[in-house]
Amino acid sequence: SKDVIAEKEETEESVSDRLFYEAVYARATEENTKIFLHEFRLLVGFLEVDANREIDCYACSNTRASVARIQSFLEAFDMLSIASQAPITKDFDLTDLVVQVSELESRRNLATSGIPPKEGDGRQIPGSYAEPFFESTGIRLTLSRREPVFCSGAPNLIKLALGNALRNAVEATLAVQDNRNGEIVLTWGITDIDNWIVVLDEGCGLPAGSNRLMEIGVSTKNKRDGNFGMGLAIARNALRSIDGTIELTPQPGLGVRCEIRWPQRRTQH
Repeated sequence: SKDVIAEKEETEESVSDRLFYEAVYARATEENTKIFLHEFRLLVGFLEVDANREIDCYACSNTRASVARIQSFLEAFDMLSIASQAPITKDFDLTDLVVQVSELESRRNLATSGIPPKEGDGRQIPGSYAEPFFESTGIRLTLSRREPVFCSGAPNLIKLALGNALRNAVEATLAVQDNRNGEIVLTWGITDIDNWIVVLDEGCGLPAGSNRLMEIGVSTKNKRDGNFGMGLAIARNALRSIDGTIELTPQPGLGVRCEIRWPQRRTQH
């Protein structure tokens, strides 16, 4: 009927308006955040130069550790800003994205571990997606498939979400009596209506109050160690930008299942 058609057109128009205003808001937030981070990084840089000149043995001082924590916080804040950007969707290979994120997080983990790299550590073995990417920690990361999986979405935001989810899984696995033989499994795929990635770990599980772990600033880890409670919040915000979700559920025994989903949609070129 005419009423149904009019209602449908009104709904489509309201959705279009909402997406437009969300994009404008995201752009304004992005620009303001860039200015803030630029100026703040300059101040921290000046602080580090002065402290290095005025403090004996600055490199091994508590002041240096505090400056490093400020720098880590700014990086986390920057990622939070990126997670809130307006998405640009396109077609991509989800398998390739998962491998890229795994390699990146392995290199990041190796760089912060202080352990000399072994031959092949942090690299993908050609023809195999079951390499111990996190060899420096003893964690084996198993990727469940090799064939391409083509889907649509905003790959930069999905990388951001998966990277934080994977980092959280590594930290949780290492927290189990320094679990140097733990395993993390990544699996992914598509359905008729959405795309999904699942991260399975053998870590310390979900603590009390885990329903708040997606909130900014909420963390079970020590903030003096550079954990600001932004990782899962960044993942959630990145996925929210594409109408996606991230859910944590306990596994039988030890560990957590982290499930990332976002809907199929037409790409923008």
